[in-house]
Amino acid sequence: MSNHLDPEWVILILEAKKAGISIEEIQAFLNQDQQFYQKLADNEQQKIYK
Repeated sequence: MSNHLDPEWVILILEAKKAGISIEEIQAFLNQDQQFYQKLADNEQQKIYK
């Protein structure tokens, strides 16, 4: 994991917080996105090995 903070992410998170979105909701949203992309990658890998 990188110690680098992307300024765009910081701004997006701060704006979400201003809108009343909790950090837990942000994390859940990002985790869903990550799970979605992992499923896509898994499906593509399955196609390769068939």
